[in-house]
Amino acid sequence: ETFAKKDAGNLTDGDIADWKQALDIGNVLTQANLADRLLLTGSNVGSDDNKVKLGKNVGKGEITGDTTQLVQEKAVKAYVDAAKADVITNIDNSVTNAMGNQTIAYKAGSTTKTVKLSEGFNFTNGTDTVASVGDNGDVSFDLNDTAKGQLASIADKLDRAALKTIESDDITVSNGGDLTAGKVKLTLKEARVKALAGTTNL
Repeated sequence: ETFAKKDAGNLTDGDIADWKQALDIGNVLTQANLADRLLLTGSNVGSDDNKVKLGKNVGKGEITGDTTQLVQEKAVKAYVDAAKADVITNIDNSVTNAMGNQTIAYKAGSTTKTVKLSEGFNFTNGTDTVASVGDNGDVSFDLNDTAKGQLASIADKLDRAALKTIESDDITVSNGGDLTAGKVKLTLKEARVKALAGTTNL
């Protein structure tokens, strides 16, 4: 054939078609019709945001699929570290939630109550007391200022000078009035004690 004598650079598509027919290699593609299937720039290889150009060392890039991902070591480490951090966070949250929802029982007299660990105990002030909390589970109670003042007043009034003013009507004598040393027992009546203390709250 005359086209067999042509320089390869001068072959036309018609010449190539004749060669393909003669050699029965209909599946061989020329650069012209290969471009319809695989652009030599790589612009139609890969996804829109991850093109792979021909000649590129894809081993240094990222190859993705629906179910698999092949990336370089640095990317694998970052992926694993992120997954590990998520697992640790999920475990921490699960433990925290589980512990917070645990309850503890406490009892006063015959009454039993429960409270969540996350809520804890609440120590409140009483009528004459003040509750305080410190570090390491320390809890303390003290008399409030009003109660302390009342006690100071009682101590002040129940001194020897005040006792000298006690009348016989304020005293109960036991042992049938026997005043023999060691046998007599004198008891202040409740009303007198309250009067000396200056309060009926005894």
